[in-house]
Amino acid sequence: MDMINASEHQQFLGAAFVNRQKEIVLRIGSRQWTRSQLVQVIGVGNWAAAAKLSTVLRKMKVISLAQLYAVDPRDFALIPRLGETTVFVAMAVLKAEDFNVSTWIKQIA
Repeated sequence: MDMINASEHQQFLGAAFVNRQKEIVLRIGSRQWTRSQLVQVIGVGNWAAAAKLSTVLRKMKVISLAQLYAVDPRDFALIPRLGETTVFVAMAVLKAEDFNVSTWIKQIA
C-alpha cells in the first residue's frame, strides 16, 4: 500500500498538521506508533483511543505485544470508560503484527 507522505503536501495541509503526524500516540513497551503509522500501518485513526490503550497497558504493566495477546479481553471491559474503540485499536495492532485476533477474542466465549 502506498502511504501518503504528509510532508509532501505541507503547503496545502499546513506545518502544524504535518508535524503532528510524527507524534507518538501509541506505546506498548518499547514499541511505538506515530499518528501517521497508526493510520497507514495499523489502519485506525482514533488517536484518543490509542492514547487510552497506551495508558491502560502501562498501568497493567503490559510491555509487549505478546503480553497484550495474553490479556483476557474481558479484563478491558472492567475498566471504566475504556470503550470498545480502544479494544478495537488493540485488535488492529495485534492483527497488524500477525497475531490471531479471532483466537484472542474467543477467550471471551
